[in-house]
This record gives sequence, structure tokens and C-alpha cells, in this order.
Amino acid sequence: MQAAPDWADLLQEIGITAADLYHQIVGAVQRGSGDVNLNWDNFTFEANSDYNALVDLDSLALIKKGVAPLDAIVWFSGQNRPADLQMAIRNAEEDVEVVVSDIYAGFFAWYFSLYTQARATAQGNPNFLTGVLAMGADWAEKIANLTSADISQFPNTWVKNIDLQGLSAKSQNRLALGAAGHRYIACLKYIRPQDFLPNTPAGMDFIAGIRRWTQDRVWWDLHPITKAGNIITVTGSINKLIEDCLAACIDPARLALLSQARILHHVPIAVPTHSNWETFNLALLPTLADPIF
Repeated sequence: MQAAPDWADLLQEIGITAADLYHQIVGAVQRGSGDVNLNWDNFTFEANSDYNALVDLDSLALIKKGVAPLDAIVWFSGQNRPADLQMAIRNAEEDVEVVVSDIYAGFFAWYFSLYTQARATAQGNPNFLTGVLAMGADWAEKIANLTSADISQFPNTWVKNIDLQGLSAKSQNRLALGAAGHRYIACLKYIRPQDFLPNTPAGMDFIAGIRRWTQDRVWWDLHPITKAGNIITVTGSINKLIEDCLAACIDPARLALLSQARILHHVPIAVPTHSNWETFNLALLPTLADPIF
């Protein structure tokens, strides 16, 4: 017989602790909450037939009784819960079996999606989730099952609070390969001196300057979810600046090779609205302060 999960440690083990998530949801689950659109009407709170409101008095107890994990957190931590809001109770034959491994998988897949694509559910079918971690074709369903609401409306800056050193080695290795917002920045280390077209010293200077600035590292300051406002103010879209520079200054054969190797998503094309890299003042770039790797 399989041992029962240690429900008391569930949220902490998967990295979604009170410090990481509760305080964000408290502010998010309010009517008319500004840029976060969640409100109580977005949820369908539903528990298994053995739910007891007098006994099940915390989020972990609700999860054990079949309430979606994020719904359980919101139920106890969301502000201004309407007095007439009731927990719906399933008929016994409709009770949900709680599979702790699916909850773990759902939270990691959510995190992976946010980290790698800056969206709650990644586009496509990431091989790392479907194959390496053996989540299979229903990996996205595991994310959806975390809540009855639209998970894309949840706060997402908690992604920054996860300690990557606590993840498995294979997960750390995969995450080190790329974070959202870094594909063009990361590709620059594969640009060799011989790849520059003739008479492109401005491109050489710009690319060298960006590499000095980023130190070829991955930064929360540059991740779309947590990007620093002062960087946006100075650079606008740093990726479009780099793309236009690559299109103008790098041998098309080299760019095609980098695209084929999936170092680049596509062969860069000219971006006329971001052609100011040639005169861009690199000295204005704010210091990066929050590294991921």
C-alpha cells in the first residue's frame, strides 16, 4: 500500500509557501482589483463529499478533500470573501481522487511555463515536461487542475521566489539553457568575430557592449515577468534592438545556422522601429542586480 502523502509539508515541498504565494493572492482576489482581474466569481469552489466545514479549517485540509490547490489557498487567504459564498459539495460518486504527484507536477509545469515562456501554460508541448519528466500529453491539464479559475489571471511574480538550488539537477540544467526574454541576449555568445559583415564596427561595439552588460548570464531584471522598469525605460525592447543589429551586421549563413540549431527562434529580420542600436548609448544601461544563473 502506498504511503499517504505528508499533507502538512505539501505546499512547502513544491515551493509554493506562504511567503511566496499567499500574500500575492490576498491582494489579487478582490473585486475590482485593478490590473489583476480575479474576483470571487471567477472560482467554483467544490469539495468532496467528506468535506466538513467545522473540521477542514486550512488550505491543506481542503486540498485533501479534493478542492483545487489554488482554490483552497484563495478560500482561506483571499480578502473579503462574500458571506453568502458556499463550498459546493460533490456527490460521493463524483468525488475527486487526490493524487499528490499530479499536484507536484502541476505546480512545476506552471513554474516551468512562466520561467521559460512567461505564460501560465507554455505554448506547444515542451519535451522536458512531456518526455524528460514523463508528464505525458496531459501536462497542461495538470496546470489547469490547480484551480477552477483562469490560472493566467493569477499573480506570477512568485516565480522569482523559487530556490532553483532546491530543484532536481536535470531541472536546473534545463532551466539554465534558457529563460523567457533571453533568447537574443543568449545567442550573442555564439557570434564570432568572423561572422560580422564588412564595415559593421557599430554592430561589433553594440554586441560587445550588451555582452559586457549581461556578462552572458540570465537575469530576473530581464525576464518579462519581473523586468526592471528602468531597463524598459532605457532600452524599450532590448530583443528587437538586438534582432535589428543581427539582421544588419551578421552573415546570413551564420544566422541561419543558429536558427537551425534552435539557438535563435527564427532568422532575424530588420526591425526598422528599433534600428537605433547604432547610436545607442551603452553607458545608460542600468546595472543588473538580480541574477538567475
